Amino acid sequence: IYSSKGKNRLQINKYTGDLKMKYFKFIYFVLILFLIRDNIFAISIDSLDFNQKLKKGEKVEKIMTIANNSNETLEYILAIDGTKNIGIDHKKFSLKSKETKRISFKIVAEREVGDKDFFIIITERKLEKIDEITTNFRYRIKQKYTVVE
Repeated sequence: IYSSKGKNRLQINKYTGDLKMKYFKFIYFVLILFLIRDNIFAISIDSLDFNQKLKKGEKVEKIMTIANNSNETLEYILAIDGTKNIGIDHKKFSLKSKETKRISFKIVAEREVGDKDFFIIITERKLEKIDEITTNFRYRIKQKYTVVE
């Protein structure tokens, strides 16, 4: 494959160098995904949809389970946006790695008939700082219920 002038040798080295760079980029990408996977998939929530029909003034309780799937202790702050007639039993709490917590939402249906939209806002915060940097993730989950006569 090598010629006496070395021209083909240069082409082969260039090809293997490009191939090594492609493998390096792929391995680098896989390592980055592996390192950030705990941050991306740290929260797990069961039974997200509320979507119920309620009578005027009816009181209903919705229970959700939040799980910390990361390897770190995380703090969660819960809030409701869009209505004032929903109460939360735990607005701020911490979960250790692989720990779960049941959260109760108490909803009082409004007096007006129709669809009512609201958002459950969950802020997830790391308690341990790395190089004085705090990472926060904010989830905004749209919910609705319908008030009937």
